[in-house]
Amino acid sequence: MRTQRADSWLNVPSPSSKARGGPLERKVDMSAVAEYHRLFYDLMVMALRTDSTRVITCMICSESNGGAIPDIGISQTRHGLSHHNGGP
Repeated sequence: MRTQRADSWLNVPSPSSKARGGPLERKVDMSAVAEYHRLFYDLMVMALRTDSTRVITCMICSESNGGAIPDIGISQTRHGLSHHNGGP
C-alpha cells in the first residue's frame, strides 16, 4: 500500500513556476522576524501534510550572521551559543 502510494505520487505534475507570480523577495523587516519564522514553519508543515514535498531543508540566517530569536529568550546567534554560550 505504501509503495503504491509513493509510486502514484511520482506521476503528479508539479505546479507551473508561472503560478508563483514572479521572483521571491527576501527583504524581511526585522521587527516582524517572529512572524516570519512562524509563517515559514507553518508553510513547511503544510507542504508535508499536502504531500507537496517529502524533504525540507531549513536554514534561517547564516551561522555567523543573525539567528537570535529574542521572542523566546534566545538573544545570541547560533555561532555564539555553540562556542561559549556568552562566556569569555
